[in-house]
Amino acid sequence: MENGLRLDNLKSKLEEVSFEKKKNAEADGSHVQELEDRVKNLELMVSDLKVELNNEKAKSSADGFLLV
Repeated sequence: MENGLRLDNLKSKLEEVSFEKKKNAEADGSHVQELEDRVKNLELMVSDLKVELNNEKAKSSADGFLLV
């Protein structure tokens, strides 16, 4: 009977540890996804700024000024 109780306790602990491990893995995955999304947003912002800079350079060149 005592062995059965120990086995039940071990099974319960294994389920608890497995659940915590799964929960942590999911949390890590969502954090990585969040960081990837932030990087994509920053890349889009940089791209937009480059376009704006090129437009300003073109406008200045058309006005007879040269930006270096």
